[in-house]
Amino acid sequence: MQKPLTDFAKHMKDLVLEIPADYSVKGIQAFHDFLHQFFDYIAIVGDQHDKPKPNANRVWGGINFTMDYPFLRDMAAVLMNIGTCAEFNPIGDTFVISGTELKNILKKAKVQKPATCLRHLTHCGIEFSGIDLDTEKPDLAKAQTLKISYPDNPAMLHGLKTMANAQIKINKKRYKEGSWACVNTIDNIFLRCDYNALEDTEIEQVATITDILKPFPPDTQQLVLSIHQRLLDSNFKCDITTGRNSAIGFYLLYAHKAKPKQVFHASWIIGITPNNCGIKIDAKHASEYVDIIENFPQDLLQVIRTGTGCVHNPAAHPNELKESGFKFIIRGEEYRKCSVIACSNNEYWIPLTDLTEEKNLAILKWIGKELDYV
Repeated sequence: MQKPLTDFAKHMKDLVLEIPADYSVKGIQAFHDFLHQFFDYIAIVGDQHDKPKPNANRVWGGINFTMDYPFLRDMAAVLMNIGTCAEFNPIGDTFVISGTELKNILKKAKVQKPATCLRHLTHCGIEFSGIDLDTEKPDLAKAQTLKISYPDNPAMLHGLKTMANAQIKINKKRYKEGSWACVNTIDNIFLRCDYNALEDTEIEQVATITDILKPFPPDTQQLVLSIHQRLLDSNFKCDITTGRNSAIGFYLLYAHKAKPKQVFHASWIIGITPNNCGIKIDAKHASEYVDIIENFPQDLLQVIRTGTGCVHNPAAHPNELKESGFKFIIRGEEYRKCSVIACSNNEYWIPLTDLTEEKNLAILKWIGKELDYV
């Protein structure tokens, strides 16, 4: 069930990474502190702006900012655009941008009521000079020069620009660098103040995955980390990427002997959103160990049979998938799993939440058995 905006803002605040005391990149600690203030404010006013749009495009329980939390999405988009497009004054303590330029950028980013968003940001400590935000309908186009400052700690603006640019760099596979379109995917790098993205060396994946899994119970955390290590031990390479189409979440992508460049190149996928976690098991040899699958807990067995969550479910489209998919037999009955490559739930999609010890052991046994064939 979708969290109210007030609760989701508190959840996002908990995901903001703690910055090491000896971290030296200018403004990152200040931006971290600002995000705490920002999410506190969103949580306070959330009840007034909790208006999800109908027909949200959900993927295995995924969160879509544009559909589910349009107010938060617009506020974050304004922040990120200010960071990427505004320039520093000669002293380096204030952003400067023309009101018309910012208005046009935010229009392309499909931000609703941008001046209203600026007014909300003043409650987070950001000040705007060159426009009267107290009027009923402030017009950004009338602000020839808009000055943006953060008197509590001007270094925050440096952190804001650094993290906004880091987000664009992370998204370079999706958009041209510097493109305004990047703000349509306000994901975890920017809003989590993920300073790891600034490092030139490869991020320690276990530490990153541990951070991502913080909202989940210990049994889910331990199971995901155990599966991750088993795949690495079997010579799989992992790449961690964020959700597309404004989805808030992560994919852990695995391919044998080569790091997968995108979802379609991954044979195993662990998907993590704020309210769900699951794995796509590449069980191509399931017919070789039917006896093991048949003895799984009944609720887990039911997921395997029905393809729960798959939008191309063979049970729902028997004619379309009659001659495709992965055929397997359980207790004498034939089943077929989806083979539509564009479906993130094809093959065997198994939830890694609501675990019991029996299900935990069954999933690990299954994965271990399949990896025996690699």
